[in-house]
Amino acid sequence: MIYFLILYFVNRFLDIDIFGFLRAFSPGIKYEESSLGRITTVMGYRNKGIGKKITNEGVSLLLNKYPDNNIVISAQHRLIKFYQELDFKERGEVYLEDDIDHIEMCLDCTKR
Repeated sequence: MIYFLILYFVNRFLDIDIFGFLRAFSPGIKYEESSLGRITTVMGYRNKGIGKKITNEGVSLLLNKYPDNNIVISAQHRLIKFYQELDFKERGEVYLEDDIDHIEMCLDCTKR
């Protein structure tokens, strides 16, 4: 199963502002474990904690649905510290994905 999380705000004029987005995957789709992907925050809303909020929401969703599974991400290498602050650990070597350095990272949910 694939889940989509969109963080947005609707004002009184029914205008929709999207702040962030991610995809959450059940185990066995991208990796053996459950996973998060395409985690993004809209440029004008970066450095405001939205990336952490939407990532934590994705983690919560997967922990609720698949409590006995770790959560894996393919993180842009430049964002290692961001994900480390959310308890993800590096796993493996740096590799190219879409011409950008990435590294696999894992959140060990068995210890939560």
